[in-house]
Amino acid sequence: MHTTFNRSFIVLLSALGAFGCSHVQSREMSAAEHRQQAALHASAAERERSQFDPTATGVVPSPPPTFDDTGDWSWSYNPTSHHLAQADEEMRQAAAHLSAAKELERFEDKACAGVSIEQRASCPLLASWVSRVDENKKGLVLHLKPGISSDSTAKVLNCHLAYAYAQGFDRPSCPLFVRGLTIGSKPPNQVEFVGQTAEAVRALNQQARRVFLSTQRAPTSQR
Repeated sequence: MHTTFNRSFIVLLSALGAFGCSHVQSREMSAAEHRQQAALHASAAERERSQFDPTATGVVPSPPPTFDDTGDWSWSYNPTSHHLAQADEEMRQAAAHLSAAKELERFEDKACAGVSIEQRASCPLLASWVSRVDENKKGLVLHLKPGISSDSTAKVLNCHLAYAYAQGFDRPSCPLFVRGLTIGSKPPNQVEFVGQTAEAVRALNQQARRVFLSTQRAPTSQR
């Protein structure tokens, strides 16, 4: 069976997950939220730097040597130098958030090439295009009505999904959109929604029942 997935979304999710080592939960934030966090970290870095005094000096006495020596075994240091180290860490966090924001925005622009901002925010009336919904262990399959292209539908939906990742899932978004989702077409008239985690699959199926139950028979289950 021919299936065309948006592999770029899988690559995106993996790439954004790499920022986790810097304590940046990229997939849980929009681009705007990442930029807000970057600004907060940058401000924190500035506060740390302001507490560094290059003239500050402290002395740490060293224990006496095990042999007879009358030399001075103490050593001096700057007791405020840790503020510079903390400032560097804050700037690393800021850079990670900015990088995640730019990646989300670039991906939205690529997925929505030629689509205006207004169109990206306006989801198609998906329920009116669907004749049947089948659930499975990976997510669900939408059977489109005759004459509706699965490829073009998947392309439009992937644009809106990229917009949701960049702008936030808390905004009014397309039905069935959850984090950890990829969308692919199965010509001639099927669109497949695949959750990358068990949690995403559960959320996806819950959304499907909410969206389609009132207009169609309950989604079937293929286990």
